[in-house]
Amino acid sequence: MLFWEAETMGQRIMISAFCLLVCGCGLAVSAWLIATGQITRQGIDALFLLAVALLMTSCFALIPVQEIRRGLVREIRESLRARRAARQPVGGAPPAESASDSEARQPTLPGAH
Repeated sequence: MLFWEAETMGQRIMISAFCLLVCGCGLAVSAWLIATGQITRQGIDALFLLAVALLMTSCFALIPVQEIRRGLVREIRESLRARRAARQPVGGAPPAESASDSEARQPTLPGAH
């Protein structure tokens, strides 16, 4: 099974989150190299580091982009809406309290059975 064929949504979210973290690190390194002027000081070494950081960023960005195109964000939204709908009672009224619930809430004295 390939990583984009992961069965659970959690696996897909974790893979995308990790790839976004790697992309963020690559962009941070690139921005640091440009902002601090390391390219002019170090010459070819800094250019090579910049090229590697941007290449790594572009390679790891493919997975989250593909997940967005496949509809992962839409699936997450739909699952959150389904969870909220399942938690809310029908009609918006609070659930009725049964006799066993009210008995369970009464404090008991130690030693009393």
